[in-house]
Amino acid sequence: MRALLAALLLTCILPAVAAAQPGEAPAETREAMARLSFLVGSWAGDAWMQTGPGPRADITQTEAVTAHLDGLVLVVAGEGRLKSNPETIVHQAFATIAWDANAKHYRVQAVRKDGNSVDAVGEFTEDGTFQWGFDMRGGKVRYTIQHTDDDGWLETGEFSANGTDWQQFLEMRLTRVK
Repeated sequence: MRALLAALLLTCILPAVAAAQPGEAPAETREAMARLSFLVGSWAGDAWMQTGPGPRADITQTEAVTAHLDGLVLVVAGEGRLKSNPETIVHQAFATIAWDANAKHYRVQAVRKDGNSVDAVGEFTEDGTFQWGFDMRGGKVRYTIQHTDDDGWLETGEFSANGTDWQQFLEMRLTRVK
């Protein structure tokens, strides 16, 4: 009798569990994430950054980008070391990028090694570059990523106090290493 009751429960429960499994991601989401697939890989190159009124720092930058959930989420891990003292890490960040189908834009969630984090919005501009940014105390920050003709990654970072006039504080020129 117990075996019959167990079989009956399984017969009733399994279809409900199977129906609760998520389906495939919508084509819009897959197409949106495919536009960023050029980022997947390991990257290295030269960069510079300037924070505050002091001199800019020349950096050796690496970025590792992996695709997860069948390409629906990109994970980005970046690290910048001073060229003059390669043991000194001046930039370290971890981010995820995913398409938000409800809002019709990319969501970029990033955390830096100092513990600060941002929830940013990303989009492709008319010229085909990927731009993501966020509001912060005192202004706005935006990053622009270009996939160069030689399969490179060029990224600039800019700050604006008024949303109109932009001051560049970062530039990365990366080459795919694998």
